[in-house]
Amino acid sequence: MRSGSITTRHCSSGAWPRAHHGSGLGKLLLFERLLHVATSAEPATRYVTVDTSPQVSPFFQHCGFELTSIWPGGYRSGMDMHELRFDLAGISLAELEARRDAALARCGTVLTPGVAGDRSQPPMVGQP
Repeated sequence: MRSGSITTRHCSSGAWPRAHHGSGLGKLLLFERLLHVATSAEPATRYVTVDTSPQVSPFFQHCGFELTSIWPGGYRSGMDMHELRFDLAGISLAELEARRDAALARCGTVLTPGVAGDRSQPPMVGQP
């Protein structure tokens, strides 16, 4: 999406099974995706946007996204839609890398079999 001289990318993601909530996996994937947009997007992108439910919105806000609007009944199901954005100009690449690396360390601690906090095996790539 392009607005004047500012380009925006929309971020889409999937839901994770509750057993993996708090594992750091969602943050790891999100910050890796933000790093990719920050370093590879053509044309250069300032904002990454996401729309999500009120239940998931706090996750994105905790990761640095700003709530920009709430659309009552914004989804076909009648559920409210929250629109959020992340300003890539407001953070350094080093900070994005540090956040990604912290999430990776958390994943290793939580998801590695035999390590305290193991919640079960992570889903295999390409499987539900």
